[in-house]
Amino acid sequence: MQAIGSYFLFRMVFQNEPRELAAIKLYVFTDRDSGPVPIVQASSPPLQAC
Repeated sequence: MQAIGSYFLFRMVFQNEPRELAAIKLYVFTDRDSGPVPIVQASSPPLQAC
């Protein structure tokens, strides 16, 4: 995870195995005293090269 300012945590995951499940996944968390709390999750298939 990467801190963005003092409130947000950002995580990007590239999943390429197995090929049929390949995806780019993005997560955003709030940084609370009790630990990270997820607020946004997005997933997209990877872009294909031309």
